[in-house]
Amino acid sequence: MLKRMKTAITLLIIFICTSTYGQFDKLKGIWITSDQDLISIKEDDGIIWGKLSNKLFEDKWTELYPSTCLDSLKFYYKYIFKGSSFSEPYFFKILNITDTFLIVKPITDFSMKFFQNRDTIKFVRQEYAIDTSFKFEKIIYHTTNDCFSDIHCPVINLQIDNKKHIYFEGEFKKENYKIDNKHTGQFTGTLSNQLYNELIHLLQTCNVRTLTFDNNWYSDDSPERTFIIYFNGQRKYLKSTVPPFIVDSLIEFLDTINLRLHLIRTNEKLNLEK
Repeated sequence: MLKRMKTAITLLIIFICTSTYGQFDKLKGIWITSDQDLISIKEDDGIIWGKLSNKLFEDKWTELYPSTCLDSLKFYYKYIFKGSSFSEPYFFKILNITDTFLIVKPITDFSMKFFQNRDTIKFVRQEYAIDTSFKFEKIIYHTTNDCFSDIHCPVINLQIDNKKHIYFEGEFKKENYKIDNKHTGQFTGTLSNQLYNELIHLLQTCNVRTLTFDNNWYSDDSPERTFIIYFNGQRKYLKSTVPPFIVDSLIEFLDTINLRLHLIRTNEKLNLEK
C-alpha cells in the first residue's frame, strides 16, 4: 500500500452523480461508522473535496466533481509513481440517504476490498453519531515540528480539563522563519461555555472508545500528533503522523484553540504527560 509517499505525485479524483445541486448538498459532510469507516465530502473555495478511510488505516484523498444522477458515488484514485500512471475505481451504489444516514453498496473490486467485502455499509452523519455516555475528564495534546516548512507546523503542547481550564504551550514562526513572539510561549486561560461544549461534541462524535491510530511512523511532511484522553475513569493514548480522517475536526479545533480565546502569558512551565 502506498502511504502518502513523498516520491509519488498523487492525483485523487472523485466523480459523484447528482440530479440537482440541491440534492448534491445532502451528500456534503462527514459520514462515519462505528468501525472507523469514513466518507467526507466538503466544498472549499469552489472546489469539492472527498476523503475515504477505513479501520485498516487506509486513506484516500480525492477531488470531487458533480455529474448527473443521485444513485451512485464514483471515486477515482489516480496517481503517478516512478513514472507510471495508476487508476483505481472506488464505486458505490447509494441505497438510501437522509439528513442522518447514508447507506451504500460497494460495486467495484477496489471499493469492496477497501471496506472488507461488506455487502452494504451504513454511515451516520458525524455530528449525529453522539456517544452520550462519554464523560470528559481531561485531554492532553502534543504536536511536533516535522514539516518541510516549519511555518505552518508549530509545536503545540496543551491540556484542557473538565473545569474548562487550559494550559497552552506553543512555538510558532512567521513567514521569515523568525519566532512569532505573540503566540510563542506558555499561556493559561479558561474556555467559554461555547468552546467547551464544542470540544465535548467533537470528542463524543469521533468514536473515542474504539478509536485506533496507525502508530507506525511514516516519512511525511506532517507532524506527529499525540492525544491522551481521560474519560469515564479511563485513559486513551493515541499517537501517529497520519491520524485517521475521523479526528480531522478535533485536530483543527486543538491546533487553533489559542486564536479563539483570551490566554494569559505565564512563566510557569507545566511538565505535561507524554
